[in-house]
Amino acid sequence: PENSPQTQSGWQSFPVILTTTITLGHTAVSVEQRQPQDCKQRPWELHLDDTIYIHGSPAAGMFRNTKSPAVCLTVTHVDGIVLARSLLHHSMNYRSAVVFGNAEKVEDPEEILVGLKTVTDNIVPGRWDDARGPNEADLKQTDVFKLEIADCSAKVRTGPPGDDEEDYELDIWAGVLPLSRVPGDLIPDPRLKDGVEVPDYLAL
Repeated sequence: PENSPQTQSGWQSFPVILTTTITLGHTAVSVEQRQPQDCKQRPWELHLDDTIYIHGSPAAGMFRNTKSPAVCLTVTHVDGIVLARSLLHHSMNYRSAVVFGNAEKVEDPEEILVGLKTVTDNIVPGRWDDARGPNEADLKQTDVFKLEIADCSAKVRTGPPGDDEEDYELDIWAGVLPLSRVPGDLIPDPRLKDGVEVPDYLAL
């Protein structure tokens, strides 16, 4: 039914979900061959085809422990709050994905830039070509891993609440409160030089 969570398996079944929800995810990393654990937020993980690029500080635990960790990546995008007549049946409409695989540290200089460009332009398209690119000092402070997807699943909930039949007669408002992420007004840096115009890709 429409208001029940739907689960799919297989990478090709949910590329759109992963693209739209990846702005905030959690990555669990296997340490010393144990199961993936030690979850932490990774807000800048983006994928290119069937490869997910992850970047961060070399000092971070997930990068420090191993050069090829087993990884579980989870991402969720909430589309709405489902308000039922009974508290029991309150829920959320959402799209989520879980991805498993081994993350390989990227060593090739050109692919490191490909990974960083993928991350940057998936967050703000056009920013990579506009901002100063990473120099040697920047790259020493940044590790890039690529996750080749070995297994995955997706879960989606849409539609209205699913109340108990007798509760439909109650005089209680029920439905969905939609949630959406929209860009706000730009806040210029106080030290922005005079005469620097807003780039076209930020002109809303």
